[in-house]
Amino acid sequence: MRLRARVISGFGVGAKFVKIPVYYDIFLFYLGKEPYPGTLNVEVVEGPKSYVELAELCRPIEVPEQRWGDRVLGALYMWFAMVEHPFKCKAVIIRPMRSRHPPNVLEIVAPRYIRGEFGVRDGDEVVIRLFCGK
Repeated sequence: MRLRARVISGFGVGAKFVKIPVYYDIFLFYLGKEPYPGTLNVEVVEGPKSYVELAELCRPIEVPEQRWGDRVLGALYMWFAMVEHPFKCKAVIIRPMRSRHPPNVLEIVAPRYIRGEFGVRDGDEVVIRLFCGK
């Protein structure tokens, strides 16, 4: 499944969550490389209108709540992905269940600093290919 999305600014907390060992290990396992400590937020402009609709059409990996010390970290949906345009980059797309973003906003976790390496800015469009579970 392909999505067209527009890059947007986030709340500046993606790096904090990617660095949490429980999440970091999950991303490392699924990416096969160390994740960049941050996420790139995108707003879906062509494709399912919400992460719930997306999950119905393209089955995600469901990561349950995780315990980390005395904290309970929220569950998330995750899809294997490839950003195909305007650059190519292996990634996982996530939607944290506790996200404060609107339902059409997803986050890209990748082994590269997408904004820096590819010059991506807010408003740029990206095409993402999702690999759906069965």
